[in-house]
Amino acid sequence: MFAGSPLPLHPPTSLAWALGQVLPGERLGAWVRGIGPRVRRGRVVGAAFALSGDLGALLRRCDRIAVRRGAEPVVLPAEELIGLRVLEIVLGLPYLPEAERLHTLYPGLRCQGGVLALPVGADPPEEVLGRLAQRRIPVAASRIRYLAAER
Repeated sequence: MFAGSPLPLHPPTSLAWALGQVLPGERLGAWVRGIGPRVRRGRVVGAAFALSGDLGALLRRCDRIAVRRGAEPVVLPAEELIGLRVLEIVLGLPYLPEAERLHTLYPGLRCQGGVLALPVGADPPEEVLGRLAQRRIPVAASRIRYLAAER
């Protein structure tokens, strides 16, 4: 793991660096700022290479992904990044439902300042939101975030 949440690469210099990290036979992705969510694919040195502004899309398609840690580009296994993925939600209630009810659904649940962070890993956020809706837990807002962890 690494200090700070992962960030997208800066396109010009980081992309050249990422291409130099490709290993033969692997599927390497690069999370790049400002290119939109569409995944662009190609082949480099006998390996698959994908670019996207959507980290979630790359997590489903790649073995390793180039991201930025502070100012430095790094390549991390997709599984490591998946472990940092949480769905942050703001409930549409003036109170939090009983804590054990939510902890039963999501044992790794964290609550800070009225925002719940549910570890979702590789699960689609729509499934998580659907489970909350089935249990009549209204959600006012949500977003995917990647936790900061120490490396």
